[in-house]
Amino acid sequence: MRFAQMGCDGVNTYTSATLITCLRDEGPFLIEWLAYHRAIGFDRFIIGANDCTDGSHDMLLRLAEMGEVIYLPFSRDPAGKGPQHQFADLLAATDHIKNGEWLAWLDMDEFLLVHRGDGTVQTLIRDLRKADGIRINWRYFGVPAGVKWPGRQIHPDLCRCAPADLALDGRLGHQTFKSLYRHRDGLAFYWHGPIYSAASLERQPDWRDGNGKAQRRRAWPRKRVKIQADLELVATSFVRHGWAQINHYATRHPAFAHMRRQRGRGSAYVPTDPTMPHYQDFAARHSDAYFATYNQHSHHDPRILRHLPACDAQMERLLADRALRHWHEHALRHLPTEALAKPVA
Repeated sequence: MRFAQMGCDGVNTYTSATLITCLRDEGPFLIEWLAYHRAIGFDRFIIGANDCTDGSHDMLLRLAEMGEVIYLPFSRDPAGKGPQHQFADLLAATDHIKNGEWLAWLDMDEFLLVHRGDGTVQTLIRDLRKADGIRINWRYFGVPAGVKWPGRQIHPDLCRCAPADLALDGRLGHQTFKSLYRHRDGLAFYWHGPIYSAASLERQPDWRDGNGKAQRRRAWPRKRVKIQADLELVATSFVRHGWAQINHYATRHPAFAHMRRQRGRGSAYVPTDPTMPHYQDFAARHSDAYFATYNQHSHHDPRILRHLPACDAQMERLLADRALRHWHEHALRHLPTEALAKPVA
C-alpha cells in the first residue's frame, strides 16, 4: 500500500511511512492496532516480540507470511537489558530501515491521531515539508467506573480522557511525547524518538512541536537523558496537540491490571529475584496507584472515531484469513471475562 503525493514538478511521488513496535502478550489488541494504523496511512510495520504465551507469536508469524508485517522475534535477555533496548539493537543490525524513511515507534496502547486534513500520516508528512521530525504529545485515556470493555479500543464508550494540559508531579504527564521523523544515517533507534550522537548533530535538526512550529532550540530544547557518553535524547516537550496527539490508553481497563503486571516492563529489565541488584516486584511499576493515576476520564475526546469505518474495513480484511482469525480468537480468551461487555466466543 502506497500513498501519492504531488511533487513540485506536478508528478505524483510516493512516501512510505513505517511504524515500529515491540510487544509481549498483546494478542487481544494486536489486530485493531495494526488495522487502525494501516487505515491512517502507515504502509510498513516492523514488529518485535519476546516470550509470548497468548498466541501473539503465532499471530505475528501468520501476519509475516501474509506480507502484513516484518516480524523479528527474540527472547528476553536475562543479563540486564530491557526488551525494547534489545529490539532496538536487533533492528539496527538489519537493513530494514533506509536513509530518508519516515518512522514512528508506538507501543500497543498508543494510537496516533492526526488532526490535519484527512487525518492521515501522509498529510502530516506533507505538512512537515523539509522538517526532520515532529514531537507528538501523549493524551491519556481511561474508563469510568461501571463501563465494560466493548471488545476493542476504538469505540464510543472509550473516549473519556484527561484534560489536554495534564501535568503530573514527578510522573509522566502529557509533556512526554513520541516522534514521527525522517531517519538518517547516524541516528540510533529509541521508542520516544531518534537518539543523536555528537557526529549526527553536526547539522542542527529541524524539529517541530505538536503545533507544527519550529522549536526555538530546534534539536533538544528541554530535559535531556544521557544514553551513552555521546548519545542523548529529549524526554519531555511543551504540550502541543494542534497537529496531532498520541491517544495513550495506558491502563486500557482497570480489570486488565493483572495482565499488564504479568507482561512486565518494556524499557528495563527488572529482576524478580530479591537478591539481585535493582530488584523490583513487577507489580510495583503497575500498582493500583499507577492505574488510579493514569485511568484519566474527566474529559471527552471522540475525534478518533472518524477513522472507525476505515479501521473496521482493515480488521475485516485481516480477519478474513482463517489462520489469523483462529489465533486472534485464541488471544481474546486471555481477557478477564468479568470486564467484557459480551463473552468471548
